[in-house]
Amino acid sequence: MKTKILLLTFFFFSMCKLSQATIISVVNGDNLQTKITNASAGDILIVGAGTYSSITLSKKLTIFGAGYYKTIGGNSIITGQINFSAGSEGSYVSGMYCDNVDISASNITFARNLVTTRLVLGSSVSTNNVVVSQNYLCTSNITSNDNNLVLIGTGNIQTNYVFKNNIVMTKINFNHPNGSTGLIVNNVFDPDSSNSSSTGYYNDIYRIVGGDIKGLSFYNNIFKGSFPFATTPQGLFTSANATPLNFKWNIVDFVTSSITLPADNLVSTAKVFAGYPINTGGLNNADGRAILQPGSPATNYGRKAPFGSSDPVTDAGAYGGEQPYVLSGIPVGPYIYSMNVPPLAAANSVIPVTIKAKTNN
Repeated sequence: MKTKILLLTFFFFSMCKLSQATIISVVNGDNLQTKITNASAGDILIVGAGTYSSITLSKKLTIFGAGYYKTIGGNSIITGQINFSAGSEGSYVSGMYCDNVDISASNITFARNLVTTRLVLGSSVSTNNVVVSQNYLCTSNITSNDNNLVLIGTGNIQTNYVFKNNIVMTKINFNHPNGSTGLIVNNVFDPDSSNSSSTGYYNDIYRIVGGDIKGLSFYNNIFKGSFPFATTPQGLFTSANATPLNFKWNIVDFVTSSITLPADNLVSTAKVFAGYPINTGGLNNADGRAILQPGSPATNYGRKAPFGSSDPVTDAGAYGGEQPYVLSGIPVGPYIYSMNVPPLAAANSVIPVTIKAKTNN
C-alpha cells in the first residue's frame, strides 16, 4: 500500500511538474475567484470543503473540489454560478456543489458535480468537444420556473458534445440548429420520481425548442415521466428535426400512442431502481437512489461503444457504461481516506506512517 501511494503521488505531481503546472490550495475563507485570477493557465486548484462565491474561468484550469452530499469531510460549495468563458478552453472541473453552470467555451470537461438549478451548454456561442459527465443535475422547482433545467444550445451549433452518466432530475431542452452533433449515453432522466403527476409539466420534460437533434445519438438511457410527447414545443420523435440519428438500448416507462419508438428500445413499467419511488435497502438518498435493484430491466440491457447489438453488454442508466456515476462526486485522482501518524517520535528516528487511498478513476 505504501509503495502504491508513493507511486500515485509521484505520478500526480510529476505530471504537474512536466506541464509546469502549479498546485494551488484553496481553503474555506479564501476568495476562490482571486485564486483563479492569480493562477496561470494550466494550474491546478485543490478546493477544500467550504463555501465560496460565484467564479468565472477565462483560462485553462483544473479544479478539484471535495465532492457533494458528503456527511464526513464537508463539501465544496459555490453559492452562485460557475462560468466557463472565452479562454477557458481545456478546463476541467470536478467535485463542486453549485447553483448554476454556464459553459460558453469548447473542450471543457465538467464531471462529478452537483448543480441544483440550471446548466447551460453554449450560452449564445457555438462549442465543440464539451463533456458533461457523472453529474447530479436537479432542481426543486421545475414545475413553475422554466429557467430551472438543462439547456443544450441557445440557437447556436454545438458539435461533438458528450452528455453521459448523469442523473438528471429536471427538464432537458435541446435548442441547437441543424449541424449540431452529440452523444447522450447512460443517463437517468427521472423528474417524475420527485414530483407529483398532477403538476402538469410532463408534456415538455424532453423537448426541442426550435432546434434540431438529427445529429444526436441516444444510447443506454433511462427515461421516466410520459416520454416523449409534447405539442408545443416539440417532443422527441414528433417531427423530422426532432428525431435523433440513433436511439437504441434506452428504457422508457411510458410512450404516448402517437409515438413509435425505434427497435432495440424497451418500454417497461417494472421497478428499475433500488431506492425509489419506494425506499429499498436504505438507498433512498439522493444519488444512491438511481442504483439498479436486483432483477432490474436495466441490468445488462445496454451496449458498450460502438453500441451495436453484438457489442459487450452493460447496464442502462448512470451506473453503467465505461465511466459509471460515482456517489458524492468524489473527484478523479489519488484520494487519501485514512492516515495514521505517531504524535511523538525520537529525534532522527524513522517514523512509521500508514496511508490508505483510492484512485477514484
